[in-house]
Amino acid sequence: MADEEPRTGPARARQDREVRTTNRRDTRRAAHHAVLVTFLVNGMMLATWLVMIPSVKERTGLSTGALGVVLTLPVVGSLLAMQISCLLVPRCGTRSMLRGSVPVLALLLWAVGLSGNGAQLGGVLFVFGLVDGLVYVTMTSQAIAVEKRSGRSRMNLYHAAWGLGTLAGSLLGGLSAWIGGSVAVHLFATGLLCLVPTIATARNLLADEPASTSLGAGKAPRARAGRRGQSILLLGCLGMVCLMSQGAVEQWGAVYLREERQATSAAASLGFIVFSAALVLGRLGGDALRERSSVAFLLRAFSTLACLGMVLVVAAPSVWWATAGFGLFGAGLSILDPVISSLSGHQAAAPGEHADTSVASAVANVATLSHMGLLLGPPFIGWLGEWLGLTPAMAVPAVLVLVVGACAGRVTEPGRPAALGERIAAGSSGGYEDDGGQDLTAPMASTAATLRTDGTAAPPAQPVGDQPLDK
Repeated sequence: MADEEPRTGPARARQDREVRTTNRRDTRRAAHHAVLVTFLVNGMMLATWLVMIPSVKERTGLSTGALGVVLTLPVVGSLLAMQISCLLVPRCGTRSMLRGSVPVLALLLWAVGLSGNGAQLGGVLFVFGLVDGLVYVTMTSQAIAVEKRSGRSRMNLYHAAWGLGTLAGSLLGGLSAWIGGSVAVHLFATGLLCLVPTIATARNLLADEPASTSLGAGKAPRARAGRRGQSILLLGCLGMVCLMSQGAVEQWGAVYLREERQATSAAASLGFIVFSAALVLGRLGGDALRERSSVAFLLRAFSTLACLGMVLVVAAPSVWWATAGFGLFGAGLSILDPVISSLSGHQAAAPGEHADTSVASAVANVATLSHMGLLLGPPFIGWLGEWLGLTPAMAVPAVLVLVVGACAGRVTEPGRPAALGERIAAGSSGGYEDDGGQDLTAPMASTAATLRTDGTAAPPAQPVGDQPLDK
């Protein structure tokens, strides 16, 4: 019509930009939900197997010692897979691997219930651990990709979802045992239940960003690569300390309350329940704290809280004070491992730098060191408890978490504001917006546009909003 003018120039560019912003926001939100579901079902499948261990032991006729050996196999398989993932992810991508590995994990869960002897159970559990290790690395890499695309911290929420999944799996397994259901049927039904939401959301996982193929990485990028390697090693050691403490409390906390504080069986189990609940609740609020505080402050504050909780456990005059101490320890420990996991992926090579360290390899290296703590912590507490007594041994986690706080100042936190400034200057299409559509790069636009590299003022540039975001 004559009174309608075609949309050209700034108006057309603004409309196109709004469409691209909406599409990116919808993509990130769908990917966020897909990763959330993956963490949830992974925790649910793992807990379902753990709560069925007594029934599987009875089915296979294994002795206590033989079962102890068999139970180390999935842990060994998981650690091995974390290193294998460094080779597989560049070839297959995290999205493809996650789409294939979660259904396989569900089938292996059913195979555990069908195992009729120790040899079959050991073989299935080793493969189960292999696949679970691949799932851990790929879903953590996807979680970091969502964080990078959205510019928001999400890892604590994902770990909270994993904790809720373990709670759901434990409750369903306990219900099945109470009604006397078949182990194989229950494990098959749980695997099937986990598959439905996984398959429904798997298509929303993010595609991997192409690795840098630049051959011109000079001495400065190589120097940054060396610092990244040191940072990844430090994060792995801190993660190992955290999981040593967590594993010690999970496997010895109830025994400590029962034997050292003369608690009833019900009261002793309450300590673990309070610890687990505090762990999940702390993670639900951890992302908000991460966006408002520095990593060094959070590591110091929460490690101190965990230490105080464990001191209360050891020095408590009653069972109930000790139980409260386990809750404080869980709250303090809650965000330490998620923060470390998130930082591991953000240490990877940035686009345009020498691709010495991919996100998956950084996550795998930190996760391998971290999960060694689950192998070392419980037996170390047992040996120390045999030598000195369980009460002095339970003080070890208090000392371990203080190591995290002491090393907090050495942890390298990637500068998110600097990264945003670089994206603005480059006119990247991956600008950050929150879930409400607000452009998070806007507050920095004027600074990026009016400052030279030496910090001196430059003539005003064109408004960022009138420039195309995609090249």
